[in-house]
Amino acid sequence: MTTESAASVEIEIEVEVDHPAERVWRALTEPKLLRQWFAETDLKPRVGAFFQLSGTDLPGLQPDPAAELPGEGSVVEGEVVGVETGERIVLFLHGPGLVSRFRWEIAALDEHRTTVVLHQSWREGAGSDAELAQKRAAYESALGTPLAAVLDWLAFGEVDLESMRGRRGPETVILPRLSKAGLRNARKPLIIAGVVIVIGLIAVTGGILWGRGSGDDENLAAEPGVPTVTSSASPESTESPLTSSTSTTLPVPGGPAPSAGASTQTAPSLPPPSAATAAPASPGAPDALSAAYKTDADWAFGYRGKIDLANPGTVQNGAWTVVITLKDPIAVTKVAGASFTQTGETVTFTPAAGALPVGAGGGTASFTFEADLKGAIFNDREPTACTINGRACSGV
Repeated sequence: MTTESAASVEIEIEVEVDHPAERVWRALTEPKLLRQWFAETDLKPRVGAFFQLSGTDLPGLQPDPAAELPGEGSVVEGEVVGVETGERIVLFLHGPGLVSRFRWEIAALDEHRTTVVLHQSWREGAGSDAELAQKRAAYESALGTPLAAVLDWLAFGEVDLESMRGRRGPETVILPRLSKAGLRNARKPLIIAGVVIVIGLIAVTGGILWGRGSGDDENLAAEPGVPTVTSSASPESTESPLTSSTSTTLPVPGGPAPSAGASTQTAPSLPPPSAATAAPASPGAPDALSAAYKTDADWAFGYRGKIDLANPGTVQNGAWTVVITLKDPIAVTKVAGASFTQTGETVTFTPAAGALPVGAGGGTASFTFEADLKGAIFNDREPTACTINGRACSGV
């Protein structure tokens, strides 16, 4: 319906959706849902809250073609002037050539169907009849497939698959069943794996018993009560690249001579880390790396996040670790500029092979990752936590 009088011009559109009213209310008032089908916004559904609408192709909410600067005139300012939670929200909008009162109303028809009403009225800046027709067509389009897609996705995220266990029919089978032949084929690698594990346990147990027996022999070689002095081999020793130690038994006055077996070599220790595996930061140097998260791009069922690293310190750093926490079951599917592992909700990023350290004195680096929502609700898209080397990132 489009009406016009001396006082105002109005557009009113009513649609019916096959979703409960509570879900529809979320789609009309939560910013991260609104941006998927209507407009980019920071709307908060409380009276007196100011907000902006931008980034849309809806008539009246587009960039002003007469603007002198890029982006100028592309933002519509708004204020929430009325809220009845779950039923109605009234907005006052003003922007380039646009001053209007905008209202959403919803009414539950039953547990699964809801009526949605969009009403907008102007006292000035409504535009020509052709412009009004464009606005109406754009609203009808947005209230069609885009809104339905968001509501369907929300509904999918609310499905409790666990509650379906034990009462699934053929149409809801989640995992394929293995045939008897498949079970026989699967048995072979399991048997091989079991044999390998048993051999490994035998080897470990034998090593432990051998170590204990060696220690007993050393104790038998020394007389009870005889003190033992341990001296380390000098670094200049060329007998072996491994460090070793020698135990020498000192005689007690009036006692028997020490046994010939009293001087033994203990097991060699591991060599110190090489320069190739040590962290590039010098010992004792403070780690000054910082990290900032931002959403680089997003779409209906995923988004791309970006982590910017900065090093204001005095030592370059090539051994950083960034850890983010995502809402399960969101999964990282692609990373550029880093290596990553994901365990449940935790994703760990480290420098990619061959990556240069982050230079000291203002050096920077960055990497991006793409996330698949996999049924998660839209307002839990971005990381809920982020750290770099154990310290909090900014932007989360």
